[in-house]
Amino acid sequence: MESHVKNEAELLSEKGHEVKVVTIAGELNNSKRIENGVEVHRVNKREFLTWGSGSEDLIVVHQYRHPLSDIAGYFAGHPKIKRIHGIYPPKSSFDSIKKRFYDFFGNKILNDFEVITALSETQKSQLEKIGVKDDKIEIVPNAVNAEKWLEDLERIDGDFKEEYEINTKHFGIVVGRLDWNKGIEDFVKAVRYIVEDNLSFIGVVIGPDPKNLKNGFEKMSKKLGVSENVIFTGKVPFKDLVLAYKQADLLLLPSFYEGFPTVVMEAMLSQTPVIATPNGGTKHLVKEGETGYLCEYGNPSSIYQKIKYIVKVGREENVVENAYFLVKNKYTWSNLIERLEEIYMDVVEDSD
Repeated sequence: MESHVKNEAELLSEKGHEVKVVTIAGELNNSKRIENGVEVHRVNKREFLTWGSGSEDLIVVHQYRHPLSDIAGYFAGHPKIKRIHGIYPPKSSFDSIKKRFYDFFGNKILNDFEVITALSETQKSQLEKIGVKDDKIEIVPNAVNAEKWLEDLERIDGDFKEEYEINTKHFGIVVGRLDWNKGIEDFVKAVRYIVEDNLSFIGVVIGPDPKNLKNGFEKMSKKLGVSENVIFTGKVPFKDLVLAYKQADLLLLPSFYEGFPTVVMEAMLSQTPVIATPNGGTKHLVKEGETGYLCEYGNPSSIYQKIKYIVKVGREENVVENAYFLVKNKYTWSNLIERLEEIYMDVVEDSD
């Protein structure tokens, strides 16, 4: 079960709502368990497509451009809400075909829902371009569990640099799965400029490798002569992830596209400077010189210049404090769940 679904379901349950989650994720197919007050059904694909007893007051379908989710959602009963977490640009020829299909039929799929939630104004504009009605779209950004994250920062001790044998004065992190849209290639090229400038810096890429891209990036690092300055850790234990945020000089997110990245919000709560491309929902979080620093996608020199600036200047207290309070005051799950509950209850009441 994805973390945003888990958080949403558990918080709604805490507020007194009966919540069921139906998913094909995980190894325990055809099972039902109670997890933190939430009834979780793990079913096979056929059952997922036909799920629904007809007694639900509301059906909330997560994701978009995921065939199983979209088919199940389209044929589900009413009332129903679509929660969209990202509309990613095509990379392969298959993705392009799928994009054309959704550009043509997407409005039919989505307009069948009472409400569609978008992460940002940027995503709302994308939906309107394919014909989704404006009055169906509600903007609901992602959020983080700020209280728990701050507790973890305080509670967890250790030395990330020692654990991962980082022997330079400075290090930066990229957090997220290895994928084509994450800008990892640009980051590796930027590290080459850093090494040529004799800066004591290592870049650490933290996250799973579902598409087996790590070997290619490591070969590229070796070819550019920076294999000792770029580390690919794979997925790390949660404790190590928290330590990385606490101790890194910066978080870098040089992506081609992002929905509304939680990694940026986690870094901001950790008061770690953020360098990011102003793409997707990121531009609503990172403002140049106010809450972070902006670089250009596809421009390793731009990434290098911003890393060099932070390495030379250090943390600018006004920037990290602005970022910290932006997230703490606006993008927490306690705020988000109130907004979602309001939307959900309005839809249920309108359907009576």
